[in-house]
Amino acid sequence: RASALAGRLRAAPRVSSRATDGPEPGPAGVQEWGSRAAAALLVARSGLESERERVVRQANEHGGSVLGEPLFSASVTGVRERLERVASSSPA
Repeated sequence: RASALAGRLRAAPRVSSRATDGPEPGPAGVQEWGSRAAAALLVARSGLESERERVVRQANEHGGSVLGEPLFSASVTGVRERLERVASSSPA
């Protein structure tokens, strides 16, 4: 199962090759690989969270510049919905 999971990790973006290299034979090899895989996934997740924060911050900045007021949304979707509401209620 660990070898199959390593294969699935090869297809995942941002996961280091240390996690995609399969485990050595035996329980000790699987345990060691599991530690490497967990660490690689933690790093990948951290990178995605940082990227998400940057995207949301940029969406808030762009939305605020369009509306002329600061936006404080926790998601890009929230900014888009706010802009759509304003656009649909404004005369063309």
